[in-house]
Amino acid sequence: MSVQVIIGFYAIICLMMIIFNLSYLQIENIRNWYLSRQTMYLSKELQEEIARNLEFPTDEHRAMLRKKLRRLPGMESFDYTMEQLYKDSPKASEHYLNGISTVFEDLVPYFSKRDQLRRAFFAAITKRWYRARPCNPKLIDAFTGFIDSHALYTRQNALEAIVEIGSPKDISRAVHVLDSIKSEHSSRLVSETLLMYPGDRDDLADALLSEFDSFSLQMRVCFINFLRLSDSGRIGQEGAPEDRYRFIKNIMDDEEEELDLRLACARYFMHNPWNPALATLLRFARSDSAALWEYAAVAALVLASYPCPKTVRALKNCLRSPVYHVRFNAAQSLYKLGLDLETDLADMLNGPDRYARDMLLYRWEMEKRRKEYIERRRAQEQAEAESTEPTASGDAVSIGGAA
Repeated sequence: MSVQVIIGFYAIICLMMIIFNLSYLQIENIRNWYLSRQTMYLSKELQEEIARNLEFPTDEHRAMLRKKLRRLPGMESFDYTMEQLYKDSPKASEHYLNGISTVFEDLVPYFSKRDQLRRAFFAAITKRWYRARPCNPKLIDAFTGFIDSHALYTRQNALEAIVEIGSPKDISRAVHVLDSIKSEHSSRLVSETLLMYPGDRDDLADALLSEFDSFSLQMRVCFINFLRLSDSGRIGQEGAPEDRYRFIKNIMDDEEEELDLRLACARYFMHNPWNPALATLLRFARSDSAALWEYAAVAALVLASYPCPKTVRALKNCLRSPVYHVRFNAAQSLYKLGLDLETDLADMLNGPDRYARDMLLYRWEMEKRRKEYIERRRAQEQAEAESTEPTASGDAVSIGGAA
């Protein structure tokens, strides 16, 4: 076969690929245009229909909704329409949504047989606009089944829907399913989704902790992170129940537990300080071996929440660690405690350990530059705000003079 034939064959293949790509893009553009037109048309139709049924949704209206919501354009239109109506009249919208709760329940058998995308969209719509409480068990069972899916967006939307409309027991069961399928679901996503729970988070915490040992290590770490963020958000309220502090401290003290779980418990006591946990944190800070340096690194960070002479001594000792992360966190905590570099830390600054001295100087210099940067930004924003005012007034004067 000659070179010209090979080049010609290759050129034909390239041309066919270009034609295919251009055709595919054109088809996608037409499809998106058609979908947007459908959505706009349905939005207008739904808006008029919903406005007529705001006070008392009829059976005919519910039947129409069941038909419209079976298609993606219909779900998009309903979501858009309800968003606009809710802004205009929240009270009437809530009354209307309570009247159409059965529509979502009746659609469960249909969407249980559909593809992953439509399942995910149905879960998202239900999370936003389903109002019946307690919710129908059919919805919880369906969304729990959706969690056993290979598609991340379907699993996540189903979990969010259960957290929004379900009870603590429903959420615990859903997390069990998510844990059992061994999917690579993000730990952070699980913790943040649990924080979306609109009810009493203490009830949710009790439901999760009652079966704590039956979950995997990854999920138990998610629960501790959820508790850390949930309990630290109790602004103006009492702290978490003391038995919860004790439960988490017992895990942190248990040397048979996994490293990740014990460190998660230590971080919990950073955002939720509890004096009985200090002894364990000080012991972690003394873990200076190559195998246990992570305990010392986390403890050095957490101890910033426990201002006392014992804490200062432990952090100074961490500054002498051969591990960079331990020294870095210790210097950061010493700065947060408000210690003075020239007086409180003079023994470290003038001591023989060059690494400890350099880390302290680095931290204080970095914080100094950060403050200077913030001050410059504030001054710059203030100058820009002041410069716009005279310009506006000057324009007004010149216009008045011309008049």
